Amino acid sequence: MPNKNVKINLYISLTVLAAAAVLLISWNTGPFFYHFADVRLVTIYSFLQLLATAFTCYLICKAVEPEFSLNWRKNASARPFLICGIGFIFLGLDEILSLHENIDKLIHHVLFIKETTMTDHIDDVIVLIYGLVAIVFIKDFIREFRKHPYMILMLVCGFLMFFTMFCLDYITNSVESFTQFFSDAPYSDLLHTRDIFRMAEDSAKVMGESFFLAAFISALANTGIKQNKE
Repeated sequence: MPNKNVKINLYISLTVLAAAAVLLISWNTGPFFYHFADVRLVTIYSFLQLLATAFTCYLICKAVEPEFSLNWRKNASARPFLICGIGFIFLGLDEILSLHENIDKLIHHVLFIKETTMTDHIDDVIVLIYGLVAIVFIKDFIREFRKHPYMILMLVCGFLMFFTMFCLDYITNSVESFTQFFSDAPYSDLLHTRDIFRMAEDSAKVMGESFFLAAFISALANTGIKQNKE
């Protein structure tokens, strides 16, 4: 048991530390905000983390049910990880293609909604829905996830980061909405402060994803250890 815990702890630590190292580099190298701009280091690393999590889910399914077949849907141990894998692929596409922002624009266009400070938060609501759906899903499969040490703890840490990201995203969604919280600051300072908040938002997102990846890596390690015992 101690060897098992050491192995899983090592995987978790390396996953989280790798994300922290990328963020440390992003905050301290290059022009201000450079690595946090669209399709730069932080976005690409976020995308890769999500795909890595999806691939880890695939490996768990394969470990539980070696034959790639419809049995994954029927197997109670594999099914939640199959669904999670599909979900993380979607989130990866959302990250690189900004799907939730494009859905926001589509809603404005189709419903002829004028973009205001209030309606500009539709994309924030979409992201919040992602999180709430995930929580409901985890609740439905909580018994399966509890079989794996540390997984629930890592998921909780991931969701704490997710809601931190959501709050920061809500505040920084637009310059107009940001001024509601910092109305007394000079405009030039306001833009700089907003960029810092946006960097903090992306940092929370990347760290949250690292906790989710660590959760599924720990589940994969635990599944492999169980099979070796059998």
